[in-house]
Amino acid sequence: VTIAEFLALKKKDKYYDTLAYKLSKALVIFFAVGTASGTVMAMELFLFWPSFMKLVGEVAMGPFYVEVFSFLLEAIALPMYVYFWKDFKNRWEHWGLSLAVTIGTYLSAFTVTEINAWM
Repeated sequence: VTIAEFLALKKKDKYYDTLAYKLSKALVIFFAVGTASGTVMAMELFLFWPSFMKLVGEVAMGPFYVEVFSFLLEAIALPMYVYFWKDFKNRWEHWGLSLAVTIGTYLSAFTVTEINAWM
């Protein structure tokens, strides 16, 4: 989404702008499904393996804090990015919001993968 919007701004091409807009709608769906499934997964882990999750909590709190920060960054920036699409006068500022979404997404993916690799 970030690359498509960057190309739209750089080339002033409506095709890339439409592509970024439609991909951002799909990103909201992926985010919602990922949040719901991640919540269910966390509940299952704590219900079925409480002693193991106590160990995970003691060892992996650093990455969990990074995950919470990145999730909040993504959860705040993504709705602003999608729902205020047409309200930004300066499109480069809107693109900056997509960078915040991208950073939150990649940090979240990295820390979840890091914790799962350890487990």
